[in-house]
Amino acid sequence: MTPIKKSKPTYIVNVIGFMNDLEFRVDTNLQSVLQSAKYILMSKTNHLRLKPLVNLTNKQVHYFGHDYFKSLEEFAKLPSNKVIIATGDPGYFGALRSIRYYFSDHKIISYPAKTSVSLAFSVLGETWDDATVISTLGRPIFSVLNAIAQSLKTAILCSKQLPPNKLGKLLIEHVEVNWLHSRDFYTVYNLHSDPIVSKHSIESLIDVTVNYDSILLILPKNSNKLLDSLPHHSLGPSLIASNLKVISPVFGEPVEDFLAVGSMITKPEVRAVILSKLAPQNYCTLLEVGAGSGSISIEAIKLAPLMRVISFEKDPTAYENLKGNMKSHNVVFETHLSDFYKYKRTLPKADRILIGGGKLDQFDRLLNVANPNATIVGTFASLDRAQKLAKILGNLVQININTGKTFTDGTMHLVANNPVFIVWGQFNSI
Repeated sequence: MTPIKKSKPTYIVNVIGFMNDLEFRVDTNLQSVLQSAKYILMSKTNHLRLKPLVNLTNKQVHYFGHDYFKSLEEFAKLPSNKVIIATGDPGYFGALRSIRYYFSDHKIISYPAKTSVSLAFSVLGETWDDATVISTLGRPIFSVLNAIAQSLKTAILCSKQLPPNKLGKLLIEHVEVNWLHSRDFYTVYNLHSDPIVSKHSIESLIDVTVNYDSILLILPKNSNKLLDSLPHHSLGPSLIASNLKVISPVFGEPVEDFLAVGSMITKPEVRAVILSKLAPQNYCTLLEVGAGSGSISIEAIKLAPLMRVISFEKDPTAYENLKGNMKSHNVVFETHLSDFYKYKRTLPKADRILIGGGKLDQFDRLLNVANPNATIVGTFASLDRAQKLAKILGNLVQININTGKTFTDGTMHLVANNPVFIVWGQFNSI
């Protein structure tokens, strides 16, 4: 007789989005869930707000400590009948993503409140279906800055690590000044009761002392008049120029738009092929070794504004051009004036690696920072070096660009450029 295997008991964790005292007071279902709980995890601020609303006697109350993720990890070890008090809609830039990670063996039930972002926009009477929403919690600073610079309107969920005034200082440091002066900045906080809204210029934003958990809205000046005057098809990611006019495509920009050392600049047509092999995506990490002018990473991050880019260039002149090109193209990412192969600090694992030529005698150093399934792309002027990498990655193509030039009599001829060799493949195939 085969014994019956007992299934592992499924623990339940209820996640309540707490936003408005009145909303909670009239929701008997939420109160019932909280009353049936034995263990509750929340912030001390939410505990103070909940005390007048529900009887917490005989509940084991746990607080979020300095290490947010450690608090979740420890709370997950407790038996069932658990409730986590979050804010707004836990599934929308909220706590649910990390809760799902630490409570993977639990059944998770979420009770969302109105989101703080929707409330912030409603206070200003603004639409937000075309807004980029960014949480600063646990996100690289450069990814936050670039997403702001590449968006028409933005809502930023601020944090202790990145409050509004610090964010303002970073924007002044990294983002194109005309773009900043074409925007209004609004801090919105105290959303759970009587919202407080303050309007700022970028200069006055750095002196703001509002709560770190406020919402920062960045909107184009006279946004209603601007949007009403534009055709419907032009509303979208292309509206990212400093003057808020529809701009040229986000990749394949002419070489004249980039600072470079002599003629050391990747041609637009070659860039397009490299980007097709690189396949930039939001939330992935791109490591660029030998950035040169930075034209490829600049266009890659325009295609995927929430991608994290870490760029290395060891030549001081080329590095200054890289920084200048980032500013003029209004993109922000992490740069290092350093030889990557001599860099000692720990780097995050990369999903995309771009090699801008050079020797390959330390290729293993690159593989050490590559995620499984990482895409690796190399560009070379030398066939010999390209062949060496192609034997590892498996794919090689030669790109020849012949540019049309006009004779004095009006006829045209083709001027050949030096060929470029592009090599690509995935880390798991090596």
